[in-house]
Amino acid sequence: NPLMPIGQRGEKAAKYVEQEKEFYRAFIEKEGTAVFESDIIATENCLENSEIKVEFDKFTGDICSFYDKKNDKYIIDKPCKAVLLDEEHCDTWAHDYETLGNVVGMFDAPEFEIIENGDIRATLRVTTKHGTSTLRRDYTISKDSNEIKVKTKANIDEKFRVLKFCFPIAGDKIIAKTPYGTITRDAIESEEFCGSWFASGDLCVANDSKYGYDAANGEVRLTVLRTAIYADHFGQKTRDAFCEHMDMGITEFTYVISPYADNASAEKTASILNSPMRTLLDTFHKGTLPERMSYLECDRENIIVSAIKESEDGKDTVIRFYDMNGIDTDATIKLFGKEIKTKVSHNEIKTFTADGKELNLIEWEV
Repeated sequence: NPLMPIGQRGEKAAKYVEQEKEFYRAFIEKEGTAVFESDIIATENCLENSEIKVEFDKFTGDICSFYDKKNDKYIIDKPCKAVLLDEEHCDTWAHDYETLGNVVGMFDAPEFEIIENGDIRATLRVTTKHGTSTLRRDYTISKDSNEIKVKTKANIDEKFRVLKFCFPIAGDKIIAKTPYGTITRDAIESEEFCGSWFASGDLCVANDSKYGYDAANGEVRLTVLRTAIYADHFGQKTRDAFCEHMDMGITEFTYVISPYADNASAEKTASILNSPMRTLLDTFHKGTLPERMSYLECDRENIIVSAIKESEDGKDTVIRFYDMNGIDTDATIKLFGKEIKTKVSHNEIKTFTADGKELNLIEWEV
């Protein structure tokens, strides 16, 4: 056995020797007594830290106020809602319709429960109902963060319904994420596509799996699910017992509400939500890499690196990045220790090899 114990398990530390290398393994003798300062306040109708204060409506269970302390302004100052629309007239793709239907119900009668209340984060669970359908949302606030993360679990048993989460907005424009950029649209009652986030005024909403929204009566409404008939093309003449409805039962996803600063900040919030840090359990082993290493650095916040991959011809590693804020930028990117210096025009997409050779989008040399 290459591990040779010098000491007994249960001591505060046990020392081992492995092939002339020393390391220490610690064991807990008793619970610690250290006290950490926390800025988090959690009550049945409010979550608060040093950055934000979020209040909940006691009748609907939804957010009714989101105050940004740092910038001294309200991101949300009117009640949000979770509503159901009637879309029985629509087929699977809602052909020939710009909107999905009229509101026929709203989730309410909330039950509040604080399920986590620590020094680092707190979570308020809010469960609401409409008929026999239920909606459970876990609102989590973290220390020194200006975001609130909402883990959602909906159980819908009504057919021909659309679930929408409604957020009040003051402006008449909506910025929506698209591939390699954004699009700005009028806030009108028309179902539109979006990527992983949208923003309006000071409000930004990012999510991990919902890609549609509309606007109505001063609200932007995220399309969460639809219980339309599966593969119902232009509406079947006969809707019988053999029809299968989409999104019935359990649907789970997560979204994040935060103040909107700029497109790059919104993109990073959405990227972290969709690609969280992964943990890897490992043990002692040989290797040539240092204990700490960064393979990628970028000196400009508005430059988004979207891909590091093998080139199409398999001969190089390529990196692709673009400007997200619409400004001309001189940027320096370090990839595997090598520097790439370039000028990125507003909203431009650029592709380079790891050795600094610029390519076009189809990876031909420029």
